[in-house]
Amino acid sequence: MPHSPLPEKKAEKLFQKMCMGQQALDKSLLPILVLTKPDDNKIKSQAWVDSFKFIRLGNWACVFDFDDCSYEQGIIGRIFPKVRALVISEDKFKFVENVVQLRDDLQCPEKVIWDYSNERKELEKVHKGRKEWNYEYSSSIKGAVQFFQQRCLIPKKRAIVILFLLSNDFAGVVETLYEHVGHFSWKHIVIIADDTEIYENFSHIIESERSYDRTELASSSIVGLSWKEVSSVFEEAMGIEDDSDCKIPTSSGATINCQSKISRATKGYKNTQCHCMRK
Repeated sequence: MPHSPLPEKKAEKLFQKMCMGQQALDKSLLPILVLTKPDDNKIKSQAWVDSFKFIRLGNWACVFDFDDCSYEQGIIGRIFPKVRALVISEDKFKFVENVVQLRDDLQCPEKVIWDYSNERKELEKVHKGRKEWNYEYSSSIKGAVQFFQQRCLIPKKRAIVILFLLSNDFAGVVETLYEHVGHFSWKHIVIIADDTEIYENFSHIIESERSYDRTELASSSIVGLSWKEVSSVFEEAMGIEDDSDCKIPTSSGATINCQSKISRATKGYKNTQCHCMRK
């Protein structure tokens, strides 16, 4: 069995995927974030939630949030400033007659469009399993992805779709990935999972349902970094200094600060100012 890449190699891969092979985040890239519903035991941990504070730095065009409890107990409720977000449901994109008018109504790109993609608990709408989701929401999610791939929102080749796998709840997430791959290609997809088992379960579904080459999925995936390490890569890509105590091991077994190690792996990109994402 081949050895798993060292953490610094994974960090370098994530940096390069985020920056589309360039030396810095291109300010013209418009990122889309897809969040799976986390397990209850994770979301109850404030330390775990705090590890996602870097999401606040993103100048996201849209967030597809599959956590029905997110508004009160999840990422947007506890991490992301609600004043920056326009919270909607995917029904908004079912029948779009005038793309420009809807874009203006949604205040794009001034507002981050926060799309509840599998119900909202505070509205007494129950989170659905995959079969139910496909029956009720598949057409809506197609409409949402088609909306954001319009050139008046995200010009050609300017999208980057980042998917966080936070649990084994993939209801709607798999279909959303299919839509994004169809519109933007694997080159513009980044899949991040800290848990190898979760990623393997996800990749098994993808490979069994679609004729995607495993290498395409693998080339777009970064698996095994902790969310603190992912946070350090995001901050590194945006040129933000980080004095956190996040450590990763070297090949000798010693540990080193994530920021320092990633700086070496990415050949000193730390000083490059990136404007794709805002504070």
